[in-house]
Amino acid sequence: MRNGNGETRPRGGRWTWTALGALAALAAAPAAAQDEFDGRPINYTIYGGTAFDGYETNIQIIGGTVRPAGTGLRPMAGLSVYRLGYRNAGASTNVFAVNPSVGGGWFTPDGQVSAMVGYSFVNEDVPVPVFGGGGGSSGLTTAVQGLYWGADPDVEAIAAYSWEPEYLWTNAVVAQPVMAMGNGTLSLGVDGVYETQMIENGTSAYSLGPAVRWSNDLNLGVTLAGGYRKAEARDATWYVRLGAAFYQ
Repeated sequence: MRNGNGETRPRGGRWTWTALGALAALAAAPAAAQDEFDGRPINYTIYGGTAFDGYETNIQIIGGTVRPAGTGLRPMAGLSVYRLGYRNAGASTNVFAVNPSVGGGWFTPDGQVSAMVGYSFVNEDVPVPVFGGGGGSSGLTTAVQGLYWGADPDVEAIAAYSWEPEYLWTNAVVAQPVMAMGNGTLSLGVDGVYETQMIENGTSAYSLGPAVRWSNDLNLGVTLAGGYRKAEARDATWYVRLGAAFYQ
């Protein structure tokens, strides 16, 4: 068993998806098998993480999701809380938000597809840094996700759109288990992100780098990633992401 049983990556609206995707796919695990082994009526995920880049941008997030256990079509609900920090016109800016979301997905022993609709309650309207779609105003969020872990390597793909401030974020991750380590499994992979403001004169950015993931049969996954980051009209820089998730 590669990563234990339970939910895969947490789901949510703009901030759940953008932050956790940016945290390089916290962990991948069989999404629908938990109830088949221990009879639990629900599956849930608790997650948290942080990310930094050379543009002096950082984010911290914590949240969770819940859904009825089992395969096939299942409803889902999620909630995340985050803090985003960056520099705007030379001054430090902090954004705080809460993002409840609901949706549904199709779950199998080997993968899943899901979609969520949420609303991001932001404490203040701020400009949008090119970092996970951050900033903007409170507003509607939508996201879709597809995961497959039926064979090596694991493949994950996400697209998230924030209707305010019209920001598209996409992420793809490929992770290959390479060796047993302690009571878990070590995986090596590649993480890529492309994001863009879908407005006139909007900016875009991309990130690409390796990821190291450790996961165990207790349904815990920890991922560290870092590498190259380039925003439009800015010099290239670096990024580092650390995240953890617990599934049940």
